[in-house]
Amino acid sequence: MAYDIGNFNKLGALYKLVDGINGDDFTSEDVKRMEEIIDEAINSTVDKSNALSFRYQTKEAIEEGRVAINKVRKAMVEQWNL
Repeated sequence: MAYDIGNFNKLGALYKLVDGINGDDFTSEDVKRMEEIIDEAINSTVDKSNALSFRYQTKEAIEEGRVAINKVRKAMVEQWNL
């Protein structure tokens, strides 16, 4: 199965998909923006679990990429009293 970056985003595998920056022709403002996003991503992990379950909880995963697995996970919790 092949995935492009958009599909990885739909699955919740990315912290944030950044548009509008050309990696081959970037500006100092682009670098500043990326540094801010990276800092934001790192700070979002402070005092959080190191499990990868966040992948199922992103807006994109909930609305698009992980709809079926989220239903299964919910049913398992309800049925198995987890």
